[in-house]
Amino acid sequence: LVDSHAHLNFQAFSDDLSQVIDRCRQVPMKVINVGARYDSSKKAVEMADVNNFYASLALHPIHVYDEEFVVDKFQELIDKNKGKIVAIGETGLDYWHLREIIDKGVESIAAIKQKQEAVFRAHIKLARDNDLPLIIHCRFSEDEPQAYDDVYRILKQEGVDRGVIHCYVGDLAGAKKFVDLGFYLGFNGIITFDTP
Repeated sequence: LVDSHAHLNFQAFSDDLSQVIDRCRQVPMKVINVGARYDSSKKAVEMADVNNFYASLALHPIHVYDEEFVVDKFQELIDKNKGKIVAIGETGLDYWHLREIIDKGVESIAAIKQKQEAVFRAHIKLARDNDLPLIIHCRFSEDEPQAYDDVYRILKQEGVDRGVIHCYVGDLAGAKKFVDLGFYLGFNGIITFDTP
């Protein structure tokens, strides 16, 4: 059993982390802890022990205005922790939280999309430079329904052909396009929501 997208490296597990880790080891199962900022990426690496726990590194698209994606810092984590890091992510595009980002003082939705795309492409380069697959976050909204089309366009332009589209909630035609490109699809709790 492999949990390919866990966040045991997040603050939410601070009270019962050791118990959760013990349960994971009793099964036994492997866990990929996925970073969303530099600090949570670093913690994922610190938790990685190669036998049961692995790490994925990234700056989540909703955080591109909270911190800069400093490639050299992430590359240093990769260089110093060979065998512990198995992917780059979660990265991608998030159009569901655009209004919240605007509330932080960003001038326009177009500016947010442009920055998310630039940071996504930087993650793609980091993955390519280190021969690692991508864990891609993509979420659309009713006002901005083209998120999956935009992710697909970028992946095609960049020639990326491996990874997982995490928390997929698109249609069947879109799913087939990503699978044909070489990606796996991940499903989580969002699939049960009435809205995207």
